[in-house]
Amino acid sequence: MVRYRNHLPTTHLLQSAVDVTLWRNVPGDPPDPPGGRMPQDFPTGRNVWAVPHLHGAFDAPQFDGHPEAWFTPDGRHGPAFATLDGARPNEAVYAYTSRQPATMLWYHDHAMALTRLNIYAGLAGLYLIRDSFEERLPLPSGAFEVPLILQDRNLTPGGALSYPDKGPTPYHPKWNPNSTSPAHHGVRGSR
Repeated sequence: MVRYRNHLPTTHLLQSAVDVTLWRNVPGDPPDPPGGRMPQDFPTGRNVWAVPHLHGAFDAPQFDGHPEAWFTPDGRHGPAFATLDGARPNEAVYAYTSRQPATMLWYHDHAMALTRLNIYAGLAGLYLIRDSFEERLPLPSGAFEVPLILQDRNLTPGGALSYPDKGPTPYHPKWNPNSTSPAHHGVRGSR
């Protein structure tokens, strides 16, 4: 059982790049997913919504971190929000069985329209599942075992996170698919 609490700030660290048009269908393109997306109003005031998504786990679909299952610090919920009983308004309680072979699982935010920014701002982590087979292997352990998640970031000349806030189309005015290119940031050698 994991209790996720959203105590994120009222203003996103990368506020200028928040683009709530990402969930809308683009004219001339077929709806994605088929049938279109669920209608939703994104939070105002509290604009840092989140939902955890766990990669590689054998978990129930209601605890998979559906993009429209987001929740906010002040208790707003997306149209696909799900939780076990006992959650406060700013929480989601998920159950993971962890009944699977040894592995490293990583989790990150998966909220509609904010996934790229929330991960870029650091909302990601990992945990290990062990089993008796793995424990018999001659693998590094203790101080010699270092689980890592490597992520690419661009920085301003002053050392702050940099993320583009100019999109390529009028349909998505802030989202930029080439966000890892230093040319978009005016910074060279920032990788």
